[in-house]
This record gives sequence, structure tokens and C-alpha cells, in this order.
Amino acid sequence: MHILVSMPSHQGDKARDWAQALQHRLPTAQIAIDTGAPVDQTVDYLVTWQPRAGLLAQVPNARAIFTASAGVDALMNDPTLPHCPVVRLCDAGMGDQMASFALYAAFHYWRGFDRMRVAQNRASWSPDTGAVAPRPSVGVLGLGALGQVTARALREAGFPVSGWSRRKRDIDGVSTYAGSAEFEEFLAQTNLLICLLPLTPDTHHLLDHARFAAMPREAVVVNLARGDILVEGDLLAALDNGHLRGAMLDVFATEPLAEDHPFWAHEKVVVTPHIAAETLVEPGADQISDNINRIERGDKPLGAVDRDAGY
Repeated sequence: MHILVSMPSHQGDKARDWAQALQHRLPTAQIAIDTGAPVDQTVDYLVTWQPRAGLLAQVPNARAIFTASAGVDALMNDPTLPHCPVVRLCDAGMGDQMASFALYAAFHYWRGFDRMRVAQNRASWSPDTGAVAPRPSVGVLGLGALGQVTARALREAGFPVSGWSRRKRDIDGVSTYAGSAEFEEFLAQTNLLICLLPLTPDTHHLLDHARFAAMPREAVVVNLARGDILVEGDLLAALDNGHLRGAMLDVFATEPLAEDHPFWAHEKVVVTPHIAAETLVEPGADQISDNINRIERGDKPLGAVDRDAGY
């Protein structure tokens, strides 16, 4: 059994960590780290994140491709993707991290810390904490594994929580909406939107001028998913005309964010450098090795991507 681990060149240490963790769990496997050179042997399983150009075409006989993250858009958008199962990680330590980020955002805007930040930049003493304001209604956009963990954490923290997904989900204490017919209704009652959708052709630029206008005045957008899900120019316009109160953004259409991008200096925008949730190697290796063993036994892997849906 040959396994190839491929990570971006700037993450050489991470590739080594993955290879060592998988070797510990699959001691008889031959595991190699991608060096960027042509692949000169048959690869049974590829473990990757943001594969380098041309790599997928070099593993045409792979029995499965595992992404070391919850997102699979970098794979699905490659026309040379082999016709084998593509398997994503389900949580792998990311759920708690994503939920904590969402909780921070909810408390940040509920307690008015965004306004205090602006006041500080203007050297203005403004002791309005917003403590008497009701908790905002939080809407979780995308109710996969990470979205469900996040929705439950927000509910347990006392926020009114709703959620939207392509297919109907039932989550105790969370009002759920599904499908395009219920999307506008979901947005209309959401004061703080947490985006956790996968990037697919259907979600590309989903959050645009019309969707921002459908949200209540003074609503907030928090994007922890993929930058191309929202239209950056439309978001800036909605912030500048006062319809939206603020935005907290961890992902962007182009990363790293350009030094001259208006998000950096905008007083209504909080920027973080794609750090909302990092895959933890040990639980990720548990999932991947378990799925490899399942495939070797002739069973189907858990977390296989629906190619038609794109996630």
C-alpha cells in the first residue's frame, strides 16, 4: 500500500507530521512525502491540502483521495481529479475551534465591542457597553458537522439560533430552514450571520447585494468558510451605506489579503488571517487511517464527497 502526503511547500513540517501520524497507525504502509518531483510510482491513497498544480494528474489510479481539511473545493475544481472517492475530514478538532470563533463574534457585537474599537481609534471615551441589549439572533449558514457544533455552542451560550442548509436538519433548540424557498426567510430574521458553507458552484457569490439587503438593518456578517462565497464589493457597499453594522472576515477571495485591500483599514471590518479552525493532525490521522482500513476491507469510506453537490 503506497500513500503520498502532499502539503503546500511552506508547510513542510506539517507534511512530516501527517506522514508520521499515518505511519504509526498504518505500520505496513509505504508512506512518502511529496517533494514536487514527478510521482514515479503507483499511489494508492493521496492525503493532501491544496494540491500543487499537476499532482492529481499523476495519481490516476488512486483508490481514494483524502483532504486534510473539511473543504474540498481545491480538489473539485481540478479537471484532472481521478474518478475515485474524495473523502473529507469530519470535524477532526475543528468544531470546537470554529464554535469558539463564532462565540467570540457573537459576544463582540452583542456587547458593542465593535463600537468601542471605533471609539478607541478616535480617542473617544464612550462607555455604552450595550449590556442591556438583547442577544442578537444568530443564523448559522451551513449545517454540516462544523455548523451543527457551532449552532449548539451558540444555543448553549444563550443566543437565539437558527440555521439554514440545502437539506432539512433537525437540531434541538435551533430553528432550521432548508432550500432556496426558505433562504430569504432565514436571512430576514438573522441579526448576526455565521457563514460555514462549502464553496460550490451554487454558493459562489451567494452573499451579494440582494442577500445583504434581505437581512435586517444593522445586521452583521461573519465569514469563516470561503472568501468567494460573498461578493466583497457588495459587502463594502452595504457597510458604507449603513445597512450592515459590521463584518468579521477570516477568509478572502485572494489570500493573503493584499496590503492595499480596503478591508484592512475599514472601521467596520475585523480581519483575521484564515485561522478560524486548524485541522488537528492526530484526530485527522485517526479518521484517514480508519477510512483506508475500511476501503481495504471492501467497505465504503465515511465522509465521501457527493460529486454532484460538490461537498
